[in-house]
Formats: sequence, structure tokens, C-alpha cells
Amino acid sequence: MLLLLALSFALLLGIGGWLLYRLGKLPEEAAVLTRELQATIALNQSIHRQVHRATGLLERQLDGLDPGFPEEFRRLNYAVGEMETRYLTLRIEPEERLAVERIRATYDHLGLHAAQVYAFLQAGERDRTLATLDELRRDNLRLDADFHRLDDLQIRKLEAVMGRLGRSVLRGERALLLLAAGVIVLLALFLAELRRLVLQPIRSILQTAEGIRAGDLTARAPVQREDELGRLATGFNFMADTLAQDQAELERRVEERTREVQELQETLIQTAKLSALGELVGGVAHELNNPLTAILGYAELTRGKLERQQADPDLLDAQQVIISQVDRCKRIVSGLSQFARRQKPRLEPVRLNRLVERVLALRAYELEARNVTLVRDYDPADPELAADSYKLEQVVLNLLNNAHDAIRESGRGQGTIRVTTELNDSGAAISIEDDGAGIREPDRIFEPFYTTKEVGQGTGLGLAVCYGIVEEHGGTIRAENRHPGARLTVTLPSRPPQALGAAGAVRAVSP
Repeated sequence: MLLLLALSFALLLGIGGWLLYRLGKLPEEAAVLTRELQATIALNQSIHRQVHRATGLLERQLDGLDPGFPEEFRRLNYAVGEMETRYLTLRIEPEERLAVERIRATYDHLGLHAAQVYAFLQAGERDRTLATLDELRRDNLRLDADFHRLDDLQIRKLEAVMGRLGRSVLRGERALLLLAAGVIVLLALFLAELRRLVLQPIRSILQTAEGIRAGDLTARAPVQREDELGRLATGFNFMADTLAQDQAELERRVEERTREVQELQETLIQTAKLSALGELVGGVAHELNNPLTAILGYAELTRGKLERQQADPDLLDAQQVIISQVDRCKRIVSGLSQFARRQKPRLEPVRLNRLVERVLALRAYELEARNVTLVRDYDPADPELAADSYKLEQVVLNLLNNAHDAIRESGRGQGTIRVTTELNDSGAAISIEDDGAGIREPDRIFEPFYTTKEVGQGTGLGLAVCYGIVEEHGGTIRAENRHPGARLTVTLPSRPPQALGAAGAVRAVSP
């Protein structure tokens, strides 16, 4: 566009310069023509005067001969010849040159008659003198006619010069008008190209910027060319892409942080609930334990007496029901005491694979007898961590029993339990996954006394106890459905015992 503009203005400047040069030459040409015309007019008038002087000098000889006539006439004749020669050297037209030649020939003829008249006057031949004077007058009349014709030629020449000047000025005016029109057209074309090549791309970039400022991060500036504005639009789109990516990353991080905060709030709420409940059940268990011990003791004594007295078997069965139910109450109270009693674990180096295998060995035969397949997927590195092995074995056993109960609830008569250990960025993890009935309410399974089993089949304290043990170790426990089945994952920090904290986090989610 700039090259086109430069070429256009260079062309306009060239035309304008040539036009100014031509217009500047017009005064010079007019001055030259004027000087030549003035010179021709002056010579014409001078020749005319000299011819009339020569004629008048000759006519005065009729009144009396002047001895100096020949010399003066010759001088006048010479001056007229010089003027005619100068006239012919000027830049004159052919018709004007022909008129001057005719005047010169006529004047030469007049000079010959003048010499004859002077000779006849000296000889006293008056008749011949008068006849020659008549010829001389006719020559003078022809000279006047020739001079009039020359004046007409000079007038026409002056009119031609004025016409040329007028036409030159008119052409100059037309050229100036054309030049102005060309400048306007070029300016219009330049403005149109400026709008198409510069203003429209800039407007598109501004509109895109307004869209992005309004929140539309998908707005992009069109890239139509590879020039400076095209590269500008490309750079702007790159910044918009970067901004969109940063916005998406920011939203993702905000969602992650929000989810973590929600999970932490749920954990804090769960911890607060369990802590309050622990204090409550601890007091209740302490208060119930002594009465239950007394009831159980007296019930056993009564049963012994009835046996020795060989009492009614129905009475013995009723007494046995009392003993068994009281024993169940004691076990519940024991579980409550264990849940409420948060003791600092006795940490020692533990190999995770070996600990899990010891627990599986206790239940492997029973599970296989009930068509439950155990799949072991241990980390080859056999992670080592600091933990209370007795409590950790209790956690694994409770999770294994929970998985077995879920398979039985599915009603399929068989199933698979996969036990996995691994060492990841979060620490050492134990995962127990089953293909049973799944978790009905994942958010509540760690609450005390929450159970989906039939009455008499469970106390609802197993997973709550697991939660407490994991929390004591500074770890986390996570429950999730897998369709079919569920997976519970315990993650413990793989740190030295002295670096372990006393608080953990619990997350129970459903996919």
C-alpha cells in the first residue's frame, strides 16, 4: 500500500513538475515572441519612414537640384538595405518574409527610378523626368500596399501569438484540473485501501478485545494476511489463547481447592461428630460395663443352679438367651470403649506386604470355602512404614470382613476380593476392593452404629474403629463405589515415627 502510494504521488509530482515547467516557459516564450514582434514592427516602421524620406528627398529635387542628393540618397538606400537584412534575420513567417522581399525589390526598383529622375533633371529633360516620377509614385503606392500587407501579417502574427498563449493557459488550467482530480481520486483510493488494509483489521482486533473484556474468551481476531497487521492479529490471538488456558487452569484450580475445602469441612464435621460421640459412648460404656458384669455373673450363677436342680429345659434355654444377650451387650460396650479410647499408637517399623499377608492368612481358608477368591497385588518394594502393627492388622481385618459381608449381601454366592499395596506420592496405601453389593451411603459408613446389615449381624462400629486407628496414624481412609462393588483405600504416611502427626483426614466419596 505504501509502495502504491509512493508511486502515485511520484507520478503526480512528475506531472505537476512538468506542468509547472511548461507554464513557467510560457512567459519566456511570450516574451521572446513579444520582443521579436516589437523588433519586426520597429523595423517595418523604420523602413517605411526611410522609404518616405527617400521619396520626399527625390520630389524636392523638382524644385531645385541638390548636389548632395546622390550621397544622401545612397546613405538612405544603404540604411534601408541594412534594415531589410536585419528584418530577414528575425524569426518570421514565410508570408512575412515574402512581403519583405517584395518590399526590397520594389524599393530597389524605386531607387533605380530615383537615379533616372536625378539624371533627367540634370539633362533638363523635364518630360522624361515627369514620366519617371509617375513610375516612381506607382512604385511608392506599391510600397505602401506592401507595407500595409506586412502590417496585416504582423497583426495576424500578434493574434496568433495571443491565441497560442491563451491555448497554453487553457491547457495549463485543464492540466491543473486533471491533476487535482487525479489527486482526489488517488486520495479516495488511498483512503479505501487504508480502510480495507488497516482500519478494518484494527477494528476487528478492537472488537475481539472488547469481546474478551466482556468475558467471551473464545473471541479471536481474523487473520487475513501475513503483513504487520496479520502478525499483530496472530499475536493477539496467541495472547487470547494463553488467557483462555490460564482462565481454564484457574477455574480448575479453584474447583480443586473448593472441593478440597469441602472435603476438609466434611472431615472436620465428621471428626467433630466422632469426637463428641466418642466422649458420649465412652461415658456410657463405662457406666454400662459394671451393671452388665453383674447381670452376666448372676445369670451364670442362676443357670448353674438350674442345671444342678435339673430344671425345665425351656427355663434353661431362656437363661442361656439372657447370658448370650448380656454377653453381646458386653461386646458392644467393649467396642464402644475401644472406639472412644484414642490412645497414641505404639509405632514400630512395619513391612506393609507382610502385615497384610498375616491378616489374609487368617481368613484365606474360610473365604475360599465360601467361594470368595482372594487376589493379591503387592508392591514389589514391600513398603516400610512406622505403625502400630496390632491396630493396623485390626484395620485390615475389619476391611476384609466388610468386603466379605458385601459379597454375601449381593446374593451371588461367589465373588472376588482384590488386595493391593503400593507406595505413591501420598504414602503407603492399602486398597481392598470387592465386587459385592457396593456402598449404599459412602458419606456415612464411618459413623458409629451406622450399618446396613440385618439386626444382630453387626454393631456398626467396625469402620468407625478403623477410622479412629487411621486417624491416630495421621493417615486417610477413602471409600468409593466401583460398579460393581466398592473399594476402600487406607493411605498412611511413609515417614519416620517421630515425624507423624496426630491428625488425619477422612474422605468418603461416590464416583
